Amino acid sequence: MVKTKNGVFIAAVLMSLSAPAWAQTSKTPETQGAVQTAATAQAAPDADRLERARLAGACLGQLGLSEAGCVCFTERAVAELSNLQRDYLLATAIAPRAAERIGRDVKPADLQSLAKFIDAVGQVCAGAK
Repeated sequence: MVKTKNGVFIAAVLMSLSAPAWAQTSKTPETQGAVQTAATAQAAPDADRLERARLAGACLGQLGLSEAGCVCFTERAVAELSNLQRDYLLATAIAPRAAERIGRDVKPADLQSLAKFIDAVGQVCAGAK
C-alpha cells in the first residue's frame, strides 16, 4: 500500500487554478527534475503540461516516490484516470477544501477505482528508474 509521508493513505486530489506553492517554491533536485520532466512533455498542450507538473509534484510530496517513480505515476494517471478522478486526486493533495466540494460529484465507484489505482500504480512505479 502506498502511503503519504505522514502515514495516511492518499485517496484523491483536485487541480487548483493557480500554480501550487510547491511548484513555485520547490528548488530541490529531488523535486525539480520530476516537475520539469512532466511539465516539458513535448506532445502535450500547456494545460496538459501544467496538469502533469502538478501531478508529479503531488506525487513527490504525498507518495514519497522517486523522481522516476513520480514521472511513471504521472504518465499512468494521465492515461488511465478520468478527468474527474485526476481533478479529485490533485484537489486532495493541493486544495483539500476544494476536494470536499468536488467530492460531491465523485461516485463511490470512482473513489474505489482511484484508491486501487494509487495503490497498484504506486507500487509498480516505486521501482521505476
